[in-house]
Amino acid sequence: MEVSGANKLRREEPDLYTTMLAADLDPVVLGQIRTDMPRTFPNNVFFDTTNPNSMQKPLLNILKAFANNNPNIGYCQGLNYIAGLLLLVTKNEDSAFWLLKVMMESILPDYYSANMSGLLTDVKVLSEIARRDVPVLAGHIDALQVPWALIASKWFICLYSEVLPLETVLRIWDCLFNEGSKVLFRVALAILKLNEKNFLAKREFTDLMEEFKRYLTSAEVGSCHTFIEKVFQLTPTLTRARIEKLRHELGRQVRDEQLERDRRKNN
Repeated sequence: MEVSGANKLRREEPDLYTTMLAADLDPVVLGQIRTDMPRTFPNNVFFDTTNPNSMQKPLLNILKAFANNNPNIGYCQGLNYIAGLLLLVTKNEDSAFWLLKVMMESILPDYYSANMSGLLTDVKVLSEIARRDVPVLAGHIDALQVPWALIASKWFICLYSEVLPLETVLRIWDCLFNEGSKVLFRVALAILKLNEKNFLAKREFTDLMEEFKRYLTSAEVGSCHTFIEKVFQLTPTLTRARIEKLRHELGRQVRDEQLERDRRKNN
């Protein structure tokens, strides 16, 4: 709460969460949130509906308050996992709300906007980083015609919470709150490097995707402390300046593509 700046923001507006929770929410948005409730960590005892202390209702409250406070985002898939994990750790609705707010508004702007331009840009950024840092593997992925969005969108949209072991995710989030979104690229690049040999051995689209799934739940990734150490050892040249330069260049490309799609739709 301190490192992220959430405590400072809460001191400035101490009643914001209760105010947003009490406000009426667009029924369509509320329906979207309710639909995703059963899908949130379905194998976790704390979100089991038969558990009398289930966190599903507190999670619904956080997402409702956030949607009211952030109508430009409202709700989109992925937020349930992020808010759910924040709630698991803090055990406090108000704290989880503020941490979610910091993530969405400060650390990852435009990831969860209507057109998801920030997310689409970062997927392109990762593909460019991979082509420079792991060119053989990147070429292999391109040759198999595996879209980078298919590989990385889920990683980024849920900040790895739906694809990696939770202890590992929490270590990544420590870094996320401390150094910003750069760590998302560090982790992605390390995954490509650490398992490069096995990825290159796959000769079919579906086999490669299965190998990604296998590796993301492997013992190497599950050993959270050593995995994070390897992430930082393998990505020393990945600077914030380099990422921001690519975001600027490729973000313009994403906007042009979206404008072109809109133009075709209107015609």
